[in-house]
Amino acid sequence: MPSVSDVEQAVALATLVCKSAQAVERFLSFCEQQAHDLLRPHGPIIMALSIVLKIRRTLTGAEIDDVIATTVAGLQLAAERRLRAEWRKDELAAERFRAACDYLNAVRLPSSAQNRVQ
Repeated sequence: MPSVSDVEQAVALATLVCKSAQAVERFLSFCEQQAHDLLRPHGPIIMALSIVLKIRRTLTGAEIDDVIATTVAGLQLAAERRLRAEWRKDELAAERFRAACDYLNAVRLPSSAQNRVQ
């Protein structure tokens, strides 16, 4: 929720490019949507920064870079773990499929036919 002074400043700036109150409202709504669209992909980083800022109150540029790098590395590690888990699940499914096929082949082929195949 924006503060009253933020809203007042936004309206004042919007009146520089808009002629009517309705145009100001629509322009500010558009700007808010654009801000959400720009920030949404970076939500985890923004959340991490806000948590660290609440704890420390101030951060240097290097500390901000460190929080961002740590968060990005954590996200990449989580994504890699998900991919590896899915890959392992697929490997297990392939092993089960192969075992089922081997079983069906063994059941279908009489022993003399099996000797000829080998």
